[in-house]
Amino acid sequence: MEKRTLVKDYFYPRIKEERKERLGITQERMAERLGIAARSYNDLEHGRSGVSARTLLFFLGMLTDEEIVRLVRGYCAEASRTEKDVA
Repeated sequence: MEKRTLVKDYFYPRIKEERKERLGITQERMAERLGIAARSYNDLEHGRSGVSARTLLFFLGMLTDEEIVRLVRGYCAEASRTEKDVA
């Protein structure tokens, strides 16, 4: 699996879940919190566009330290698993 696809497959559902389940806010409000246009956020949530490092950092800023560690470690574990499957 391509690394870019892994980032998209791993982070995008979690961003959407955070918006809907924990924050309970609209896509427009989430876009404001991430500093991007509502259309860009909609495209991100539906996998039509990538997430910039800046946007990802704003997203991480919404999480607790423990949530950040869990998210990053989960991504690293998934990336390691994926790389082993390819090798």
